[in-house]
Amino acid sequence: MSPDGLCVFCHESCGTCVGPNLDDCVSCKKRYDFLDGKCIKLECQIGWLADHDAVECVQCHESCHTCMTTSASGCMICAEQTLRVKIACVPCESVEGFYTEPTEPECQEICGDGIKVSDLIECDDGNLDPLDGCNELCEVEQSFVCSGGSPFSGDECYYREPITWFISVAPSDITKVTIQFDRDVIIQKSKRHLKLAVVV
Repeated sequence: MSPDGLCVFCHESCGTCVGPNLDDCVSCKKRYDFLDGKCIKLECQIGWLADHDAVECVQCHESCHTCMTTSASGCMICAEQTLRVKIACVPCESVEGFYTEPTEPECQEICGDGIKVSDLIECDDGNLDPLDGCNELCEVEQSFVCSGGSPFSGDECYYREPITWFISVAPSDITKVTIQFDRDVIIQKSKRHLKLAVVV
């Protein structure tokens, strides 16, 4: 109330007051803190949290970019080179299938380890061999389809188009058989059978 008996507005930071000035606050509005007779609004930089009891900014846990509490489970956004696992942000290497690339802020998925744990790679068939459907960069190769990759298993890749092949017998020697394919193939031997893989 003013000296002439009229009601006046409190300062914008005050919840209740005895006058219109900043230092006339009796209580503070939400998001403001009472310090040295004034209501102040804590403006904390990224990576820090407003502690309204101590009326100061405190640093988030090192695994957090932004946070709600200062514990490892209080992250709102994870820091660079960490992943969220349940309620906490953890280093890349602590999660199976990931590693840290020093020049990259995000965790990188391991290529060729036989599991697929994210969409960072197109496929993972457990090796870094080209021409088998999933190449050394874990990219699906032309004319192939790869599926089945999960945190527990690798992808199976197969050629989308059927291979046409022909058998011919030499007239002079019926023990000699020639097999011709409509495209280049790689013949892989196993103990039980021959496995054919297309060369693109």
